[in-house]
Parts: sequence; structure tokens; C-alpha cells
Amino acid sequence: MGNANSIGLRADRAILFPGNGAFNASLEAPQGTINLNTGAVVLQAASLEADIGNAVSLNAVNVALNFDPAQTNPTAPVITILSATLTVGSLRDGNNQALTVQIGNPDAGQPALVVRRNGFTLGNPTVRSPAFVIDGALAVTNLDVAINNVSYAVGGALAGSIAFSAGSLALFPGNSVLTSGAASLTGSITLGQANASLSLAPPMCFWPSARPCASRRRTSVSSPEHGFGNGGSMTVRLPTLRICPPVR
Repeated sequence: MGNANSIGLRADRAILFPGNGAFNASLEAPQGTINLNTGAVVLQAASLEADIGNAVSLNAVNVALNFDPAQTNPTAPVITILSATLTVGSLRDGNNQALTVQIGNPDAGQPALVVRRNGFTLGNPTVRSPAFVIDGALAVTNLDVAINNVSYAVGGALAGSIAFSAGSLALFPGNSVLTSGAASLTGSITLGQANASLSLAPPMCFWPSARPCASRRRTSVSSPEHGFGNGGSMTVRLPTLRICPPVR
């Protein structure tokens, strides 16, 4: 591959950041060319695999790099990833399988990630899980997370939104000292505007899990809607909280 004005590159595998304990990645079957006259680089790889701190792993398919120093269009794509799967090892579903996030929809012409000279656009990831737990600290059922139209341009702010909901949640499930829960959770975050909202539906009750909260003396605390922020706001809607002191 290549001609008198270019160098052809081809390998079975390329290791990125070798020896880095926190982040390692590799390209499978990379190939491309470097134009000796213009410095333009064209590179394709069948897949990209990456691990971040042994907690998050990424598997991307159809990776393309196209960099031309003579290109002046700021929106020209430099890196395109057609589709990707993100696996978060600390998040487990009801079958103790790691939670996965699919990014990109090639059939609809929506890449997982496009990096341009002046920013990037992220495909719309959607997470749906009937149940998952976070190392015994949090249990969630019927999780639904949608990340919409996330993009960034140099000189601007991160744009897009995140919407999430859950059928129920429990803090410290199975803990013999303290546990709590809510019947449902909904919320959203508007990126770039520092705006967020969170709603919890009753019951949200804190109790020593050995006995039900309803059988104990309790104090009720109600919270109205609050807003705060600098150039943005966070809205929190809480139900009545039932706090149960230990039985003497």
C-alpha cells in the first residue's frame, strides 16, 4: 500500500498507551496512509478496545481517523466511531451481569461518536435495565436513561440533555443497620445550563431493616420544592420522609 508520496501502514494490532495502568487501549487491524507532501493521515481500524481503571470498558467498531493539516473547515470530522458498547463493571443487573450501554445507530446513520476539529457529537445512548445493583449500596429496578443530542463546540458550552427514571430504588439493600427506599424516581439534566430536576415518589423511608418502619415511632419531615444555582438551577421534589429512631 502507498506510493512515492505516501507511506502505507498496516498491522494486526496496535497498543495505545502501553504500560499505563489506569488506561489501556488497542486497535484491531489498523491500516492507513500518511501523505508525505501534505501530512494528511488516513487510518481505519476494525475495532477499538479500551479499559479505564478496570471499572469501565469500551468496545468500538469501525473506527476512522482522517486528519488533513490543510483542512480549514472547523466542522470537518477527524475521528468517527460507527458504533460502541460501554460496559460498567460496578453496575450489575439482576443476573449479576455488568451493565452495558449501546451507543450509536449505524442503520439510522447515527454514529456513536464524531470528533471534529472544533468539538464533538455523541450518539444518543440509551440504557434500559430491569434491575441492577451497585456493590450493595444501591438497588434499582426498571432503569431507563436517555442521553440526547450531546455535543460540544470550542468556545461554547456542552449541550444536550439526560433524562432518567426508575421504578424503584433502595439504598444499602440488605443492610442490617440502615436501609431506605423510594417507590419511583424521575429526573433530568440539561447540560450547559446547569439545570437539573429530581423527583422521588413516596414512600421514602429510613429504617433499620430488621423491622418495618411502620411498626416504630416516627417523625415526618416534608420538603417543598427548592431551586438553587449560579447561572442555573437544581429542582428537587421530595415526598414526606419518614425517619424512624431505634427502639429503646
